[in-house]
Amino acid sequence: MDGFIVPASARTQFLERLLTIKAFLSGQPGCLYNRLAESDAGDGATRIITIVEWQDQAAFESAKSEAAAFYAQSGFSPAIFMEQMGIKPDFAIFRDLAE
Repeated sequence: MDGFIVPASARTQFLERLLTIKAFLSGQPGCLYNRLAESDAGDGATRIITIVEWQDQAAFESAKSEAAAFYAQSGFSPAIFMEQMGIKPDFAIFRDLAE
């Protein structure tokens, strides 16, 4: 799960980027679940989370590598974009407790 605090001025552009990478990741082998959700973060900002479930660690690692190549090919830097837009990320990897 990755979370982001997104200023109102950046919401539209950020959602466009999220929908692009969501579609890309959904097409990767081993992607079982891929959702976006949002809530009010106060002061006009939005809290947006992404939740992606992978078949296994190998599928996750492969998709991570493919996403990095996808960004490199397009010349897009998520870190620079978020910094410029004032977006505060909170990245995390969760593991299923039932396993």
